[in-house]
Amino acid sequence: MQKKIVRGKKLLLALALLTLALAGICFMKAGFRVEHKQAGNVYYIHADTPLQAVNALRLQAGDSVLFQRGGKWKGAVTIRQSGLAGRPIYVGAYGTGSKPVITTRTAFPDWKNPSRWRKIAPTTWAYTYRSPTNKSYRVWLDGIEYQRAKDSNAISSTRRFSYLSDFMILYVYAPSNPATYYKAIDYPSDETGTLNLFGVSHLVLENLDIQGSSGGSIDLSVVDDIVIRNCSIGLDAGHCGIRGFTRADNVTISNCEISSGDKVQDYFLYQNGIQDGIAMYTGCHNWLIDGNYIHDWGHSDIELSDISDQANDTVPPVAALLNGRTVSNIDIRRNLCKAANVDYCRGLGLDSRRWHRTENIVVHYNWFDSLPVRNQVECNGAEFSYNLVSNIRNSPLPELWYGVGQGIMITPYGYTGAQDMKIVGNTIVNCDEAGITLSSADDPHYGQVRGNLIANNILANNGRVGTNAMKYVQLAIEPTKGKNIGGNIYRNNLLYSANSEAVFHDIRVEGKSAYMTVDRLNAYGRSIYGDVADGNRFGDPMFESPVDFRLRLSSPAIGTGFSFGKLYNKALAPPSSWPNGVRVGLQAAKWNIGAFVLHAGSEPL
Repeated sequence: MQKKIVRGKKLLLALALLTLALAGICFMKAGFRVEHKQAGNVYYIHADTPLQAVNALRLQAGDSVLFQRGGKWKGAVTIRQSGLAGRPIYVGAYGTGSKPVITTRTAFPDWKNPSRWRKIAPTTWAYTYRSPTNKSYRVWLDGIEYQRAKDSNAISSTRRFSYLSDFMILYVYAPSNPATYYKAIDYPSDETGTLNLFGVSHLVLENLDIQGSSGGSIDLSVVDDIVIRNCSIGLDAGHCGIRGFTRADNVTISNCEISSGDKVQDYFLYQNGIQDGIAMYTGCHNWLIDGNYIHDWGHSDIELSDISDQANDTVPPVAALLNGRTVSNIDIRRNLCKAANVDYCRGLGLDSRRWHRTENIVVHYNWFDSLPVRNQVECNGAEFSYNLVSNIRNSPLPELWYGVGQGIMITPYGYTGAQDMKIVGNTIVNCDEAGITLSSADDPHYGQVRGNLIANNILANNGRVGTNAMKYVQLAIEPTKGKNIGGNIYRNNLLYSANSEAVFHDIRVEGKSAYMTVDRLNAYGRSIYGDVADGNRFGDPMFESPVDFRLRLSSPAIGTGFSFGKLYNKALAPPSSWPNGVRVGLQAAKWNIGAFVLHAGSEPL
């Protein structure tokens, strides 16, 4: 009789579990809850669930992994399974509150051991840590990120750390042994990625806060169909916010804030610290970067580096190519790129190097503002159209005494040229150096700056500082002797300085004294350098205000642009706001110069 009762209890328990399962709910020992649904399992990751349990999940197409809002996890996440087209694996958030944080920022191993520290000066201590990946360019002492010192001799109470990468020695300021003087000494970690997607496809990442790592806070390699939206990415990163390399196809990044959080990036040229908000290396194809706020990085907010092999510059691996291209079909639109708080960061870097197998690189409707280094356009065949570029300043780094505050620089990088690009319909204002500069070296290893179309741009009140005899210059040509620049088209640009009408500078003509008016530019016709110039003019563009670059009705930019037909016929329309409130409108019968159309009839981009 007793055995029958026990069997009955087991039966009741089994029925209860079956009832829960049929209701779609079951509980697992790992500390997360699972709902079984026809479309795919939903894994609810509680704030106390270890990441080891998440990394052990065997996900299938249609599954969702939801982290609890307000929670924080320390460590790296790697997704090893793929979804299917129309049934992606979804990684996001549930509940209320702030986005769930996943970070690799951590304490240096064994730093609390006093014997790990050597005193080398009255307030300078040395700690040797042979990290496989991290170079410790970012260190937090009791939660505060201090300025980095050039070397151990420059350690002070304000510049509290330095890192000697050749010998992997961290130097720290402390009046007594750091093991007892500080409560915490953190760094981004040895993890090369905080959230790693390698060899997977059809995934969506949404409403997450991904921080830290010595590589990218999000690393993408050999992936296809990846969507990253409404995320915060890159805080406390040691290198990049998002990195794509080897073969990263069909990636969408939208409505994200991508920020390093670093406001003390000193001595970039000495130590080459944190790098890019979004870095697209060789093997990136079909990317849409749309409506993001990207700011405060140590190299570029957005960087395209078509590099085959950084060490040897050899032929790129076949696996990275798509139709013979190393990087192709990159659409960068509606982003707000800034770096008001750092001493070295460009908004955009297009670096096509030796193999220059790029195709269809389009940058349009973005706002690049308050950056301490020029935007660099070095990618054959790229398009840069209807962007706002404002307040580009010279970096305060003493190594950059020659001036880097141009709006955009068109220049080759190494073996490739900067050719066949279209710089059309941009508004570039209030920069320390020239609005647009074409530059090269007479080095046989440098490529040509030829075949570029520069049309319908407003270049106004640039050259505020004018390093190297470029004051008040809006358009500058700066090769050493002129051998590598020529055959470019300058058409219907509006150039203006409130201080001088000599707004064009061509060092090929008369060296550094070659200040010229716009009439001189138009007289080039077909010059000895093969350039074509016509329709350019001098005049105040008559903006609505110093910070509002829409045109007044009396503006000489209205109706005086060159018409390209259906090509480039949609410009910025008022009212537009960045990053994701951008609107576009059709050009009138007579096109405007600059980024804005006049009429209010518009549509979202």
